[in-house]
Amino acid sequence: MQVIEITDLPTLTAPDSLTDGEGAFGDLEEPYDVAVYVGRDKDGMPTLQVLVSSEEEDAVTFIDMSDPTSLEHLGEASDLADGFPNIRVSELDGPRGIATLSIGSTDFALVAAYEDDGLQILSLLEEEARAVGIPIDRNCLGPGSGCFELLDGAHDVATFSIGAFHFAAVTAHEEDSVAIYDVTNPHEPMKTAQVTDEMDGFTELEGPKGIAAHEIAGSRFLVVTSSEDDGVQVINVTDPWNPQPSAAATDDVGGLDVLDGAADVATMTIGGKHYAMVAAEDDSGLQIIELRTDPPPVFQQTSYSFRVDENETSGPVGAVRAVDPASQTVTYSVGGTDEMAFNDDFELSTGAGIGRITVKPGATIDFETRDSYAVTVTATDSVGVTARVDVTINVNNLDEPGTVKLSATTPAVGQDLSATVTDPDGSVSGENWTWARSASRTSGFTTIAGANTATYTPEAADLNRYLRAMVTYTDAHGSNKTAQVASGNATASSRPPAFGASSYTFTVDENETSGTVGTVSATDPDVGDTVTYSVRGTDATAFNDDFELNSMSGAVTVRSNATIDYETRSSYSVTIRAADEHNSSNDVVVTVSVSNLDDAGVVRLSAITPSQDTPLTATLTDEDGPVSSVTWSWSSAATRTGSFTAISGATDAGYTPVAGDVGSYLKATASYTDAFGSGKSAEQVSENAVTTDPPPVFPNPTATFTVVQNATSGTVGTVRATDPASQTVTYSLRGTDEAAFNDDFELSTVSGSGRITVKSGATIDYETKASYSVDIIATDSVGGTAKVVVTITVVDRLPPQVPVIGIGIGGGGGGGDGPSPSTLDFEWTVEHDIEELDSGQTRPTGLWSDGVTLWLLNNPEGAGDAVFAYDRETGERLEDRGFELARGNHAPRGIWSDGTGVVWVSDSGRDQLFAYDLATGERLEDRDLQLAARNRDARGIWSDGETMWVLDGVRDALFAYDLASGELLAEYALDDANGDPRGLWSDGVTVWVSDHGAKRLFAYRLPARADGRSEEALALERVTEEDFAEPGRVGNNSPRGIWSDGAVMYVAAATAGKIYT
Repeated sequence: MQVIEITDLPTLTAPDSLTDGEGAFGDLEEPYDVAVYVGRDKDGMPTLQVLVSSEEEDAVTFIDMSDPTSLEHLGEASDLADGFPNIRVSELDGPRGIATLSIGSTDFALVAAYEDDGLQILSLLEEEARAVGIPIDRNCLGPGSGCFELLDGAHDVATFSIGAFHFAAVTAHEEDSVAIYDVTNPHEPMKTAQVTDEMDGFTELEGPKGIAAHEIAGSRFLVVTSSEDDGVQVINVTDPWNPQPSAAATDDVGGLDVLDGAADVATMTIGGKHYAMVAAEDDSGLQIIELRTDPPPVFQQTSYSFRVDENETSGPVGAVRAVDPASQTVTYSVGGTDEMAFNDDFELSTGAGIGRITVKPGATIDFETRDSYAVTVTATDSVGVTARVDVTINVNNLDEPGTVKLSATTPAVGQDLSATVTDPDGSVSGENWTWARSASRTSGFTTIAGANTATYTPEAADLNRYLRAMVTYTDAHGSNKTAQVASGNATASSRPPAFGASSYTFTVDENETSGTVGTVSATDPDVGDTVTYSVRGTDATAFNDDFELNSMSGAVTVRSNATIDYETRSSYSVTIRAADEHNSSNDVVVTVSVSNLDDAGVVRLSAITPSQDTPLTATLTDEDGPVSSVTWSWSSAATRTGSFTAISGATDAGYTPVAGDVGSYLKATASYTDAFGSGKSAEQVSENAVTTDPPPVFPNPTATFTVVQNATSGTVGTVRATDPASQTVTYSLRGTDEAAFNDDFELSTVSGSGRITVKSGATIDYETKASYSVDIIATDSVGGTAKVVVTITVVDRLPPQVPVIGIGIGGGGGGGDGPSPSTLDFEWTVEHDIEELDSGQTRPTGLWSDGVTLWLLNNPEGAGDAVFAYDRETGERLEDRGFELARGNHAPRGIWSDGTGVVWVSDSGRDQLFAYDLATGERLEDRDLQLAARNRDARGIWSDGETMWVLDGVRDALFAYDLASGELLAEYALDDANGDPRGLWSDGVTVWVSDHGAKRLFAYRLPARADGRSEEALALERVTEEDFAEPGRVGNNSPRGIWSDGAVMYVAAATAGKIYT
């Protein structure tokens, strides 16, 4: 801390200074703010004292400055420590702004705690600090009037007094809001009001930082800086229970050009004029703003009421007018409860000082859906002073015609034809039906005698005629309403095909790859009708994977790429439908039973090239299930196909070659019992002779990867073998699928690993080839080899978690109309943490990965918002994969990509998702997604490729949008305990939401896609048994973005500088 004497301006002198670590000053690392007040020493004498907040030390230092040339240390108040006698301070984690206030004969310090999301009130008596009131974010158990919510990221504090009452105002940087408290009784602070950005006329409160209180002509005002809006919000708090927006200033507007990154503010009065001095971080400058009171506009009426006919699609509805006493220009905007519905159907425009309301093109104004719209219209003059008026638009209920629908557009002779009537005006009653026929669809109808019900059966006379159904009825507007509809040309009756059997059962051997399994046959009784066959039912997908139904002959054949395995699936049960060209159909149940064959066992050796003194292990597998009574024997031979001689004493699954084995081939033989009985055997000969060089070693004998069909690029996976002699290892492949593998993939040696990538021009198609199996051989520099069996499974469609390539698909959760839950238990035992993020990643938020690379948002103080990229396995930063965000996207919170090159980033101050090219970082404005106005505090995002899910931190809700059109589908309310939502991820069944306050991950059932928008927030089903309670327990006290590969959950921490798993 530097003391500067300013007595003889412009000359500045330095009476004294102090530095952290000098003498008794040990809590001054990264000092943030300073406050001066006149305190009392132990003898009751007045002393000039200084309070300094230290964000790094979580402490406030008290300094005696009575002699500015010799600063004296008095003590500290530290977070959760006994810094003073009988003191325990609990809300000083990350202290920033500090202010003092005198109430009666006692002085108090008020400290904004950024990391604790709270306000610490300290009483200052006789060089001691005592913790008194503690308003904490989401604290509903404290004294006074209850919840001190929306204090997330408490940044700065200002105090003011009105008569005998004293108040404190706190900027909540993370909540885009300012909280006001009555601290007249500091032991029981009471919240009086909260104002939030983009609500009730407050437009410059995104990311508020500095705050100052000021008095003008008896009125009290707060001046608040907005680092994200690059501006200043002036709030009238003369009535602290009802604060009002007084004025706002924005960078580069109205001659104010030094407000970019507005950070701190101070006010003063000079010659009767009032000024605010704003420090702008990103402009590296100071903006001076004159503050003056201005009378608000005045509406000509206390409220407005208009009417509009339902079904109206254009034209004026009404106008509002407010006159500004200072003759300034007035503009109009709309808000309130029905704002969203209003904006769907109406437009409010400003012209000649009048706010004109007109019907919006494409409006769907319907009395039965909504009979009125209640909104608030705000008039704003050119200096930002506002006035509001309530506006109601009532919808006139018109007498709308009814509609008749037929059960079939083309009637058939002998088949019932039903008619139903619906009326937009509500339910109908007293229906009277008549039917008529005609050769023309528009005229010449003759009434059919006796046809006077809602159902009529066409007869021979109706063949090649049009039928008309007419009804008279009563609706909400009265009786004698009529509606009618005409059918298509009536045809002869179409009878459905009939199968030759009530059901069919076929049998097929497991492992079969060709041949006809059986044939179904149906006959149509109508001469000339053609029968076609199709498959449906529970096992239809599995059936179509392994069999093919000929749609014309009904023959069921085995597909060439079938994987028919008794141990995997012993039968297939499907429904085969026979239909004619008139859509008349019949179904029959078909069962294909799989015959269980005696599959041969397989022995695998742990090394291709055995090495002297290196243990060699044999493993036995048998598709027929568990094996028992296994005995082993080993033998050797000079050639791979020669005569083998038993090795004495080698009767275990493992054998260590000795010097006498060098140059010989080894054979492992297993004798065992499987599900088909005893006397089974299997053997394996080493591919190479025993050598004296230790071969490379793979950590596992097999490896499995996945790839999405139609993928054209990207890494599928890597394998790595370690050579005991530290020799260079290269990789090659072989096996049954070698040719198909080389068509679609490439294997390359990179930094000692074998990397599998999708080949340019690949044609990866699930229907053509569902999986690839090859042996990858690791060879050291002297010819020692090892192998790993690699299987690549093709995913038929993009899985819910949307890693495009190279990962497995996890489960967990289920219910409703969505997928079924996994039966796997959750475990909290994995550790794949990225322990140390890049030093430039000072404030991580959203997280997403394609399974290979992790992309992590960075939202530092001031400028520098960006996407950082890390290697998922090593944690190494990949600078060439990251990119900077657009200037308007300066509060990034959530990130998600569709895997095809587009990535979306949410912003907590913008009602939109910003789109970028994932490879280059280039903005793709045409792919931006516009959000609902009430979803302005957008946080974590996730999509299944069709629906985009967006969290909102103010409404504590989850919004659903159509990804293609941006249409809002639904809004869902989060659990009350999930009041500080941050990150979002789903496996397509369960959706998890990270919470900063609760320091855990909440689990919900992911709802089925909604077809229409509800006017109220819907409830989400909680799945408490799938919550992650670990983050707070292991030190992740600021969980932000989350992502999973389906097996491991990754959780970014805003303050720990790491990613937890």
